[in-house]
Amino acid sequence: MAILAALSIFSFFGIGGGWEKKVAKKLVEAYEKEHVLRRYKDQIRSYWDDTAAAFAATSDALEQEWQGFLAAQKQMVQDATKEDLEALLDAGDRLKSFLNDIPMPEAGSSTERG
Repeated sequence: MAILAALSIFSFFGIGGGWEKKVAKKLVEAYEKEHVLRRYKDQIRSYWDDTAAAFAATSDALEQEWQGFLAAQKQMVQDATKEDLEALLDAGDRLKSFLNDIPMPEAGSSTERG
């Protein structure tokens, strides 16, 4: 019985790495039987199709939002009086001045906190 077991193990593992080829061959056969490659390709295709559809829907929504924003800006400019526009320009100048006066560290310098 022990000799039969030893011969079985020896024939499976063989000399010179034959067992690796047998295992690889069995794996390939199982993959082909289960159509693994086709299933992977189907999943990858489905992922990219879903991604493209989501991108298209999002870009369409973003375009609609942008067009709405542009229409609102156009209407605001058309409805604005000279005084409204001057007030907007003045507010912009004040904001620019405020932002310019914010102290900023030198580029590349590190600040230590203690």
